[in-house]
Amino acid sequence: TAQFSEDMLKTQIKLTKFMGLSGEEAAKFQKLSMANGMSARDLQLEVVGTVEQFNNATGASVNLKDVMKDISNMSADMRANFNGNVVEMTKAVALAKAMSISLEESSNAAEKTLSIESSLKNEMTAMMVTGVRINNNAIRQAQLAGETEKVLELQKEQIASIDKSALDTPMKRKAIADAMGLEVDKLMEMKEAEEVRAALGVDLASATLDQI
Repeated sequence: TAQFSEDMLKTQIKLTKFMGLSGEEAAKFQKLSMANGMSARDLQLEVVGTVEQFNNATGASVNLKDVMKDISNMSADMRANFNGNVVEMTKAVALAKAMSISLEESSNAAEKTLSIESSLKNEMTAMMVTGVRINNNAIRQAQLAGETEKVLELQKEQIASIDKSALDTPMKRKAIADAMGLEVDKLMEMKEAEEVRAALGVDLASATLDQI
């Protein structure tokens, strides 16, 4: 506590008591705000406003506390992809939450596609087993460029292109999950989230609009 000013200590209490962050998460959130030349309060307002606009634009109901937790726990390497742009960072986290995946999980899946030989083999296997054509070339390019939100969008499109009939046996589910660099449970969780969004009229296509 000796390293914190009185205002920072008050903010720490607010983040833990009212926002539900752990002490460590709240401290990380304050550290992130300082690194971006902002007060923790200003950073919180940026996040709050972006999540609200994201939900309004898409019809989603992404939870603010979950977004703040993910931002607090984001690795420094992942944060570097956003070059200090808090709005873009928040938008990507919100999009990932709506897709039922985290940015780290999304990035790890994309990273697996960079092992070209095994990734192409998995794509071919998925095609033979399910008839579904998985092409990760655009995801590879986005991952290499550090375009985190682009990777998410491409993964969202992949999920949408898979018909439920292609996931009706364990072998098919495993083949497609391997081709996408995902665990089977995560693949099915994302597919279920897509079906729920469709039922509720949630349109994530508007998640990248400039006005968000």
